[in-house]
Amino acid sequence: MSFPATKILCLGIGITLLLGCTEKQPETENVIRPVRFQEVTHQTSNPDLTFTGIVKADIETDFSFKVTGTLVSLNVTLGKRIKKGDLIAALDDSDAKLKYDKQLLALQKSETQKDTAQSNLTRTKGLYENNTVPLSEYESAKEKYSNANASFETEKRAVDLIKRELGYYKLYSPVDGVVLLSDLSINENIQPGQVISVIQSGNTLVVEVGIPEQYVSRTKINQSATINFSSIPNKVFKGNVTEVAYTANTDTSTYPVTVEIINPVNTMRPGMPANVALNFSSGIKLDSVLIPTHSVSKDSSGDFVLLLMVSNDGFGIVRKQPVTVGDISNKGYEITSGLNIGDKVITAGISSLVDGMKVRLLK
Repeated sequence: MSFPATKILCLGIGITLLLGCTEKQPETENVIRPVRFQEVTHQTSNPDLTFTGIVKADIETDFSFKVTGTLVSLNVTLGKRIKKGDLIAALDDSDAKLKYDKQLLALQKSETQKDTAQSNLTRTKGLYENNTVPLSEYESAKEKYSNANASFETEKRAVDLIKRELGYYKLYSPVDGVVLLSDLSINENIQPGQVISVIQSGNTLVVEVGIPEQYVSRTKINQSATINFSSIPNKVFKGNVTEVAYTANTDTSTYPVTVEIINPVNTMRPGMPANVALNFSSGIKLDSVLIPTHSVSKDSSGDFVLLLMVSNDGFGIVRKQPVTVGDISNKGYEITSGLNIGDKVITAGISSLVDGMKVRLLK
């Protein structure tokens, strides 16, 4: 085969391969993404902010021992009702009793020495007044009695102190109440100040919630609230703010706020979770525009939403719209500028959208 013929053959094969590869490439399809939207309307009711909290008794007392010892008696269990004067718990006081007995013997010995010194002083005084003994002997008798009496008073105070300490080995309830906490075991070693039990007393129940920094300044004493429980369905209870903390909880970075339940029922128990709704109507007006919080995005230019411009063919075009965000409620962000009534704000499928994209409407 001549060189020109070989060249022509190779060129033909290359063109054939190129055409074959071109025919196998699939055509790229334009994907029209689906979106959901919400029409902008006026806020028609005062927005409430809802916070989750825990029911507590208005009076809760922690009980602990003042001394170290081994737990030998525990007479309370979770939920048990107790009366004033009931024994809560006791520590082993055998060593303390032995110490008390020894100190009592020392007191008795000291008392005997004091009585002997007093008798000697009385006798010596009479002899001195009759000029039978010298003044030095009388002064010596007075000094011995003074020392013996001082020693007696010291031993007496020691007995009183140990006797009082013996009382620290038993805990008695000073009030009627219900046990909220008691999870210790017999023979457990107890340290001073360690909580043995928590007793609820009083008839008032409260809910303690954590309020974020931006709302705590607007939370006021006697502010009304509504409370509901998942365990008590279809019922709403009235509440009243009774305490607003001045310092934040370091664990949650929120401010503890106490809300009293005005109309409690017997099925409520300390420890139950509750939802407390507080009204901050002074921050968001009735005619405000509210949209879901997840509909608002932010970039280097500021806050914005994606609007849907609906076309006649059932599709729509995405348009980026800058907005000014105001306050927040459980219904969403307040939009103070940038939106008009009737605007269609995209609420689902936002992450994959860009300005000018064609989209499909979901019902």
